[in-house]
Amino acid sequence: MTRWSSRFDSEISIRNNYISILKVLSNILLTSTKQDEKQEALAIKKHMEKFQFVFLLIFQCQVLQSINLTSKALQSPKIDLENAKTMLNSSLTSIENLRDNFANIKEEAIGLAKKWGITPEFEKKRHRKVRQLFDDFNADEKLQERHRTIV
Repeated sequence: MTRWSSRFDSEISIRNNYISILKVLSNILLTSTKQDEKQEALAIKKHMEKFQFVFLLIFQCQVLQSINLTSKALQSPKIDLENAKTMLNSSLTSIENLRDNFANIKEEAIGLAKKWGITPEFEKKRHRKVRQLFDDFNADEKLQERHRTIV
């Protein structure tokens, strides 16, 4: 088993056992007597109940699936250079296609989030206001929402 296959297997296990994992975390919160154990369980549970987690889970599963197949094939003692090149090109094409099908990944994540009872919206982070002194140009200042554009 390689690094890629173990990561892929972990992602698939989380996806397949998501509800069970949340139940175990809730059980730890209710029954544990150790405060640090409760805090860690609560932090993991809060993180897992966000749409960003679901979206990244779907995205990583698709990326790692492509890499995992190629990685396993490249480790075979029977593979030749031509097949290795074909597998690597196939993996590259697969990952490039993910970029073009980003909306499909988001739709799949929305469907899974609804199934799991998660609001399908990315969390908006609060932007810190940067203090600017008189006559001082601040290159780090963030653009206001109305000035942002998506390219």
